[in-house]
This record gives sequence, structure tokens and C-alpha cells, in this order.
Amino acid sequence: MPGLDVGRFWPPKRLDDDAFWADPTEQLGALWTPDAGWVDDPMLAAVNLADAARHAGARFVYESQVTAVRRTGSRVAGISLANGERVDAPIVVNVAGPWSSAFNQMAGVGDDFTVTTRPMRQEVHFVTAPPKFNHGDQPGPVIADLDLGTYLRGAPGNGLYVGGTEPECDPMQYRGPHRDGRRARA
Repeated sequence: MPGLDVGRFWPPKRLDDDAFWADPTEQLGALWTPDAGWVDDPMLAAVNLADAARHAGARFVYESQVTAVRRTGSRVAGISLANGERVDAPIVVNVAGPWSSAFNQMAGVGDDFTVTTRPMRQEVHFVTAPPKFNHGDQPGPVIADLDLGTYLRGAPGNGLYVGGTEPECDPMQYRGPHRDGRRARA
């Protein structure tokens, strides 16, 4: 890909660090995974999954605070809502997004999970892609540069998302699951 600097600048540095402006010390390699991909529109993906679940008989309860995940033995039996309603279900799907760890804790699951979630503020920019980056309706490749702590990927409409890979030099802005008063919702 012309225009990419393949110099090694590790580790990622902040702009106010004098070392940020130093010349590269080596060259980087790359990994090409032609069958990889991503969900470009998480909202549309969620709607599509919900439509498929509804078609298969799932019931959705919106704008209702979950107060408990009920169990019978080692199996889920349903949920209890703040309005007193009980929803009996042999399967409960956690769609609490950034607050899903709090929901898992309420359900008594997740202690053995190797990946967790928590609300986090992350800055991502949308810009017009350079010529020939995207190919018609096909967004261009994903480029993750862990050496610089940045990534970019094509987006529909001749766009380009540019963001950070959460390097140690950039402080993260986390919010606890109940800090803003929100609770897990069904």
C-alpha cells in the first residue's frame, strides 16, 4: 500500500514526547488476512439478529430495569424486572452493551471469562478516504499499526475510520458499570 510508512517507531508515544519525532529504528512486517472482516454497522447487525430471534419466537422487553436473573439449579429460569414482572425463559441473552459485565455479575456468570467489558470513552474519526482506498461498495482493508498505536479501516460512502489501539501512552477513560446511575436493562 503506497503511502504507508513501514518504519518501526515502537513503543507508541504521545505527541508531546520528544521521542515521538525520532526517526524509525527498523522496518515493520505485515500480516494479510484476506478472509477477515468486521461488523461495519453494529446497530444494523443487532436489528438483524433481533429480527431473526423474533422470527424464531424470542420475546423482547425494552426500557425495563432488570433486578435479578433467576435460576433453577445451574440453569437460568428467567429475569425479574423492577416493575414486578417476571419473565420466564430458558435462555436469556445479555445485550447490555458496555454494562454487560454488571449484568453477568447479577447473573452469577463470568468469573471464568477471559474477556470482560466496561464502559469506555474512545475517540474515532470519520474522514473521506483517499482515492482508490475503497473499491466501490467494498470498503478498503483494515490497517492496525500497533507500533504507532493507531488503526484505520474503510467505511461505506468512501469513508475511512481512524482511531487508536489503546496504547499505554494514552490514558483510558473508563466508567464503572453503575457510576452514572444506569443499571443493566433487558
